[in-house]
Amino acid sequence: MPRDHAPDPAQRSDSSSANVAQWTRMNREHTDSRAQEQWAAEEITWGVFGVPDRTIGLPLGEVAGLDIVELGCGTAYSSAWLARRGGRPVGVDPTPAQLETARRMQARGGPQFPLLQAPAERVPLPDASFELALSEYGASLWADPKLWVPEASAPPSTWRPPRLPDELGAAPPLLAR
Repeated sequence: MPRDHAPDPAQRSDSSSANVAQWTRMNREHTDSRAQEQWAAEEITWGVFGVPDRTIGLPLGEVAGLDIVELGCGTAYSSAWLARRGGRPVGVDPTPAQLETARRMQARGGPQFPLLQAPAERVPLPDASFELALSEYGASLWADPKLWVPEASAPPSTWRPPRLPDELGAAPPLLAR
């Protein structure tokens, strides 16, 4: 999803290496051991509070047949959930340890989908290659918003307006459709 207006690499955030180091540690201490449970979950939950999707109005709607990019996918449990519902996700994360956990979950019988090692600020996908972009936790909190928001808000292949927070009664995760 390269941008004509992308900043010079010398101006990009220095947070990438610190982010990878932090999430390598977090994977070792927390996320790797929880991956099996999260991949097996029947219902997606959002953020650190684990809010069930149905309680906030199913903000993603029907995902079957959609091309989806998950920015900052971590162990890719959200992408797995979307794939089980017929979506075609691509998980993007800069942390090799997180992606290795995701690949192990796929090898254990989880849904198969591409996993790309890249920061959300520089996603190696062409424009208009997705219909839904989301960040359940990763990019929305850990990546430089001056860089990743333009990546996520590139015109998708089929644009549909996002549902507004006041329609849902709670703020949804970041969506770009």
